[in-house]
Amino acid sequence: MNFSIMFDKEKCKGCTNCMRRCPTQAIRLIDEKAFINNSKCIHCGECVKICPYDAYTPESIEWNEEMHYSPYKCKIAIISTPTYGQFPKGTSICNVQNSIKKLGFDFVYDASWSAELVSKAINRKINEVKDIRPFISTNCPASVRLIKSRYPSLMDNLIYIKEPMVIGAMLAREKAKREFNLKDEEIGVFYISPCPAKLLAVTDPIGDYQSSVDWVIPLNTIFGDMYREIKKGDISCSYPS
Repeated sequence: MNFSIMFDKEKCKGCTNCMRRCPTQAIRLIDEKAFINNSKCIHCGECVKICPYDAYTPESIEWNEEMHYSPYKCKIAIISTPTYGQFPKGTSICNVQNSIKKLGFDFVYDASWSAELVSKAINRKINEVKDIRPFISTNCPASVRLIKSRYPSLMDNLIYIKEPMVIGAMLAREKAKREFNLKDEEIGVFYISPCPAKLLAVTDPIGDYQSSVDWVIPLNTIFGDMYREIKKGDISCSYPS
């Protein structure tokens, strides 16, 4: 299994906070240092949030290298909805989107639109199927892995609809192919998200489908660059096409 959370053993103090918070009991202490059982880890990120010593971090890539040395003729950024809430009050949506374009992307796709489409599909499913309750969304990869490993009796309660990240990537690819006359392999789709489980949904998806997303950029690796572009104040507030 690919892994989306990095662990720095040298920073670990053996405090057991992560072990007590882990929902799948994937973390144990060995020689007073945390040890992650990869086969049990669902990449929920609870260890990242609870560790007071920053021993855990979402897997990071040098995204600038990925951007500048990639073979893609068109680079698309898809913004997860929570990303907008990370900036100071009053920061406009278009400024956030255009700050990403300043970093080398050709256009930006807002995942809020695909989330609305998924929401309508879920609502239709709930109205059509009356004998299953409660329904559980598959939007969160960590939740799906938790159910699969710890609560398999709830598998029939899952609504099997592709998550907004994937739907957004599919729509963005089609838009790029039409507007720039490109092939699939010439288009790179990058999803910006604070969730480490989203990366695993790309590198090691559950099921037999191939993700339309090429890579997930952890928000912490790009936030500083975005914020600096916004603070410069020279971003034209017009929505990307």
